[in-house]
Amino acid sequence: MYNYEEMYRKWIKEWNSIKILSLTDDFCAKIGEYIKKSKVKKQYDELTPLEKNLFETKHERLDFIIKDYITLRMRKILKSIVDNVEIDFTNLTRIEDILHSNLGDAINTYFGIVFQENQTTKNEEIQSGRKIVRILEQLDSFVGTDLKIYGPFMPEDICILPNENAKALIDRNVALAVEIKKD
Repeated sequence: MYNYEEMYRKWIKEWNSIKILSLTDDFCAKIGEYIKKSKVKKQYDELTPLEKNLFETKHERLDFIIKDYITLRMRKILKSIVDNVEIDFTNLTRIEDILHSNLGDAINTYFGIVFQENQTTKNEEIQSGRKIVRILEQLDSFVGTDLKIYGPFMPEDICILPNENAKALIDRNVALAVEIKKD
């Protein structure tokens, strides 16, 4: 079981590091358990007003540390994508790995649309074996033919998928191919 002090040390260590540090899904689960158990303290009603105030202050600080820790890691992931810098995927949790993949796809799609690189995008799609699609229905996460996790998706999401997966979604009428045209 992790406690406030351990979470604080982990947050400070992440804050002081340029690279994203190792975090496991197990750690996240244990932090969630700690928060649930400590918020539902059985003797809360028996605490004095000062003890209640200290208890609530500690939880406000813990909430801040956890939110800032997650935001810090998310910013490092985003920076690695924008700066096109390799990231050590073994240091990411499963959900962070999905975030990295989806953000990367979204940013690449954004740049393709903003700069209207129609021909370049088509050539890259052919060479990379990927296609830009617009999602029409809510979809759960799935493993693509490249063994990356995609989704979950909401209607009107735009993403880049392996050609085989894009074709399957288009054939099922749950996605449309996106054509980027130059004016």
